[in-house]
Amino acid sequence: MANPIRFNPGQALIRLGFEPSPGIPAPTRWHDVIIQGEKVAAESKFLEVKTLSRAAMRPAPLPSKLEPGGEVMFYAASPRQDWPLFLTLLAGYDVPGGPLETGAYKHKIHRLGASLVPETLALRIDRNDGRPWRYTQCRPSKLGVKFAASQLHEATISMIVGAQDPWGDVNLVTAGVGLVPYIRGINDFNYDFPSEAYFCKITAVTGTTVSAQFKRGAAASYGSVVGGIPRSNDGVDGWYWVPTEAGILMGDRGLPTTMLFPLPNGGTDFTVGDEFSFPAITADWSGTIDYPPSIVTNEIYSSISLAGGPPIEVDSGDISIDVPAAAKFNYGGRQPHRTRVRGLQAITGKISREYAPANLQRQLVQGTPFSIVIAMHSRVAIGTTGALDQSITITMPNCLAKGKTASAESETVMNEPIEFQPYPDPSNGTYPSDITVEIVNEIPNLLPGVVGGSDAFA
Repeated sequence: MANPIRFNPGQALIRLGFEPSPGIPAPTRWHDVIIQGEKVAAESKFLEVKTLSRAAMRPAPLPSKLEPGGEVMFYAASPRQDWPLFLTLLAGYDVPGGPLETGAYKHKIHRLGASLVPETLALRIDRNDGRPWRYTQCRPSKLGVKFAASQLHEATISMIVGAQDPWGDVNLVTAGVGLVPYIRGINDFNYDFPSEAYFCKITAVTGTTVSAQFKRGAAASYGSVVGGIPRSNDGVDGWYWVPTEAGILMGDRGLPTTMLFPLPNGGTDFTVGDEFSFPAITADWSGTIDYPPSIVTNEIYSSISLAGGPPIEVDSGDISIDVPAAAKFNYGGRQPHRTRVRGLQAITGKISREYAPANLQRQLVQGTPFSIVIAMHSRVAIGTTGALDQSITITMPNCLAKGKTASAESETVMNEPIEFQPYPDPSNGTYPSDITVEIVNEIPNLLPGVVGGSDAFA
């Protein structure tokens, strides 16, 4: 376990990965990211017991749900590390047909993209305390972006989380292992020595079930064989409640320790004798951290265009993308049973600039649609000609204004704030969605699990 004297909250490692199926924390690759801070945790709730009492004292409440979730904050956008969040939030992607130039690709991410992406993320946070927390079935529910001309901007991503647990990564006790099982749930219940690991050994394998033995700690002896454990690739309902070496179920009914044994994957399968261990508390992480190049957007150009007219520069603004993601609780169990999205994406925003006498106010009052383009450049050259850089561009082609028109706040200040909402534009062949994020970097394909795709990169 980490030495409390050496604990440093500034020494944290944050990793994102696409889940192959919702709830299965097995990304092909973890993507290390640099962030400003995080507020990802579980809120513990209880139910008040309201009864009459002669002593006029309220009885103890009943433990209720754990609601995991939270926010991750970034100082600025990065074309090399933020795209998994945009990809999962907007859920659609147009794979580049080819490079813009040698080694430079433009990726269009929007709700109407031709390729669907994995719908959930796994998030792993090592906070230098020896207990890496994993959050599974993560669905981005809100993205807030604040920008100003020629300045860094702040971005906050809010996530709905299906489950959290502090299990470390699986260790392969035996060599030549094909498939590995997954584990989740509280790992300190029924532990005599919480710093030890939980062990699993395969004793029989069929196409639909496995038999296995379990124990707590390397020195303990394995318990009796548990046969007929169902195999599944369902990360929501395919989990099996596992026992200690004494046959006692781990955890409790509200927070059980469960494992998932995946189905055969082509020629890859479990074999008799495969042995795995899952650390309950791990040593401080060390070694090489695979951060992407430190590339952030430090030049922000934002403008609006009314009815196809010339661009009008704006000074600052903010955008909020809300997706109706929610955690669903089952009857029983303290953590959510699953997460899901049901409803429409909603976007709101506000831009501001110094007032300039023009037709802008008249067109806004008349309800003339306008487009907003926010171009964020890093000035890190990419490609062969030097004309391109690693960049992010946000385009909203069909916006309508709402809110107040300009007013004079003082003898020196007359700003022109414009509140707006974007809507899709089916007649626009290039940007049909309400919002489109275009990222220019050197990755050929952002889809995970494809040859030459994003999993070959940080």
